[in-house]
Amino acid sequence: MLRALALVLLAAAPAWGGGALDVVTTSTDLKALVEAVGGERVTVASLAPAQVETPKIKSEPGAHVHGFGNPHYWLDPANGRPMTQTILEALARLSPDGREVFARNRTRFLERLDASIARWTDIMAAHRGARVVVYHDSWPYFARRFGLVVVATVEPVPGVPPSPASLAALATSMKAAGVRLLIVEPSAGHSIASRVAASSGARVVTLVPSVGGDPEARDYLQLFELNVRRLTEALAGGR
Repeated sequence: MLRALALVLLAAAPAWGGGALDVVTTSTDLKALVEAVGGERVTVASLAPAQVETPKIKSEPGAHVHGFGNPHYWLDPANGRPMTQTILEALARLSPDGREVFARNRTRFLERLDASIARWTDIMAAHRGARVVVYHDSWPYFARRFGLVVVATVEPVPGVPPSPASLAALATSMKAAGVRLLIVEPSAGHSIASRVAASSGARVVTLVPSVGGDPEARDYLQLFELNVRRLTEALAGGR
């Protein structure tokens, strides 16, 4: 699935005729990864800015409302490895003489990524098994990578506002289960999240789902650096 998604981004690019390759991606996260692999040989633009949600094409409850399941696969940093491999192959097809440069760039990126994942995993080890509630269903990949347990979402269906009755029931169940944390995104309904937190005793933490969604999340690694720091501070009871 990751391979197909990344290939779509580059398949429409014109054959290379010299100079930097012009690449268009669907998201800022993929833009960051293409830049990491392509380096100075690419000029990249993203169709969508950070925080733009994928169009909803299904309406049945019980699953993330996207035609191909939950699309937030980039939020497991380990997925950066297959994603950048697909990007490397696509760039090399368009610019064959750049393959060695692209491969070196990817190798350097993966060295930094692997070291960072090991460090983030160590940092999060003390919080493995922590039960959290999320406002929007963006975080299953991130949660599995770092050992969080997502017990509920505030939105009954992604993009659909919760009813007062569902909010009251959620706050009650959170309090009973001892859920300490409510994860929201910069674009989420913070007033609703604050009410749920006040009723349940949980702390609200804002995590950023995409590169560029916060000034500190300037590239793919910084996205996780920011989110791991905010999460561990919140779980430890800090500000």
